[in-house]
Amino acid sequence: MAADYKKQAPAYHGITNAKYALRDDSGAPGTEVKEIPYIKSISHEPQVEAQEVFANDSKVLTIPSDQGSTGSLGTTAPYRALEIDLGQLMEVDGATAEVKITGYKRVDLYYEYSETTQSGINYKVKVWALNVEMGKATRSHATDENTATLGEYQYPITIYGDKVKDSTGSAVYQDANGNEITATMVISVPGDANYADFGKTVPVVKVKAALES
Repeated sequence: MAADYKKQAPAYHGITNAKYALRDDSGAPGTEVKEIPYIKSISHEPQVEAQEVFANDSKVLTIPSDQGSTGSLGTTAPYRALEIDLGQLMEVDGATAEVKITGYKRVDLYYEYSETTQSGINYKVKVWALNVEMGKATRSHATDENTATLGEYQYPITIYGDKVKDSTGSAVYQDANGNEITATMVISVPGDANYADFGKTVPVVKVKAALES
C-alpha cells in the first residue's frame, strides 16, 4: 500500500536545497530563483495574539489576530550575493561595503526537509515561505583553538504571506463568511500534482474550485 504522506510522521529532520526569489518593487514574486548554497537552519515562531471577550462575568470567546511568523535563517557564512540583492551590501570601487539599509526588501524562501514514516520510508517535504522580510544577519567571531571555531550567521525573518486567490488566480478568494485567507507557507509532499517542479517557481496560491461552489 502506498504511503500516506498527509499523515503525521514520527520524525522530521534536516534542511537542504534552499533558494530565494527577490520580490519586485510592487511586491510581486520574482521570476528568478537563486540558490542559497549553504543553509544550516530555519525557524518559525507564530505571532498570534488573542483578544479575550468577557460578558456576564465570564469569558465568552477569544478573537485571534494572526500576524504571520518571525524567526531566523541560518547559513554557514555570509552570503554576499543575497545581501547585495537585499540592499545590505553595496559593491564599491575595489571592494564591497556594508551599508545602512533604507528599507526592507521582500523575498520568497524555498527549502526542503525530510520526514520519515513509521515503516522507515524517508521522503522530502518541499516548502515555500511567502512574502518574507529579511533583516541584517547577526554574526560572531571567536579565536580558533585546537580546532576551528565556526561562526554563527543568522538572518532574522518575518513571514507575512500572500492572499489566497480564487481558482482562476485572478481575484482574491473569500470564504462563505466573506473572509479573505492569507497563506504564509505552501507545502508539497510526494503525490501532490506539482511536487516534481515545486521548487522551480514561486507558487500562486489558488483555492480548489470545489470550495467555490
